[in-house]
Amino acid sequence: MSTWKVLPLGKATISLDWKRVPVKASERVAGPYPYYGASGIVDHVDGFLFDELSLLVSEDGENLRSRKTPIAFLANGKYWVNNHAHVLRAATGHDIRFIHYAMQVTDISGYLTGSTQPKLTAGSLAEIPLNAPALEEQQHIADLLSAMDGLIAQNRALIDHMRTLATELVGLATRDTSLGSLSRPYTGKQIRPLGPTEHYSLLAFDNEATPDLVDGESIKSGKLPLSEPMVLVSRLNPKTARSWMVYPGPGAVCSTEFVPLLGDEASVEEIWAATARDDFWDQMRSRVTGTTGSHQRVDREDALSIAVPDVRTLAAHVREEVVRLVRGIQQLREEIESTVRARDELLPHLVAGTIEIETVA
Repeated sequence: MSTWKVLPLGKATISLDWKRVPVKASERVAGPYPYYGASGIVDHVDGFLFDELSLLVSEDGENLRSRKTPIAFLANGKYWVNNHAHVLRAATGHDIRFIHYAMQVTDISGYLTGSTQPKLTAGSLAEIPLNAPALEEQQHIADLLSAMDGLIAQNRALIDHMRTLATELVGLATRDTSLGSLSRPYTGKQIRPLGPTEHYSLLAFDNEATPDLVDGESIKSGKLPLSEPMVLVSRLNPKTARSWMVYPGPGAVCSTEFVPLLGDEASVEEIWAATARDDFWDQMRSRVTGTTGSHQRVDREDALSIAVPDVRTLAAHVREEVVRLVRGIQQLREEIESTVRARDELLPHLVAGTIEIETVA
């Protein structure tokens, strides 16, 4: 095992902040190059300032404290960066990918200034301590974690492709019918969950469509118990399309803001593919009640009356392919969850040197 040393981040990196140029939204010209801000890509423009792999670190914003999204992220290729993100290149003897992973688990709270708008100055950033081994071990650690991230990204891209195929296949139906003619609404009795609970909420859907595993007693409102595969269609604020194919485990519950649908004249997988289509959500948005976004809802009966492709008109082999694709998406989601858990468990130990890379690579 190599010798690990603690040094200021400024000794392991070279600041490229001097190359940043902010451009007002009204003055940007659309183009192919990513335009980065404090939390990632905010636009695409017709020019670039950088053409290399670098680490971008948020300079300001509440996210520096809350860390709801990453505060440090890699940028590669040709891109533009404004003055809300620091730009770092690895110094000789260091791997910028390793530094990126180390920053993900580094407590920076003591280096922030500003009471209302947190700020991480270039000087403070340079003082943050980095515990790092020799370059070769940094590279091995970064290679392993990058491979795991690559697998996650690959599976997400495959999910997007399979979703497109499934929704396009149901669109081959020769006529439309109402959603209610293909499905039947689940009408379980609301409960207050106890013990380990798989919670299907709107927030969980927005977070990679992965249910939250929580203590049921932490849930303060009534929920619908789930015990079989079904489709959850959100009634709330249909500006955001939320159609969720769920295969619930023990102790699963869902928000009452969903309309849970079971299979009837169609399989649940076919119902999901029909309700995941853009034209379904265009109709949902046209039927809202309420005046503001967060309070707009679609009545349950209105949702069931929306026209969807009548999958009963499809050839048997097409219907079977839709089911295969949707179930394959679920398998890929489970692979992603497993890989994310493994990465998140390994990352803090690998970048701290408490686990040797040879024991896991």
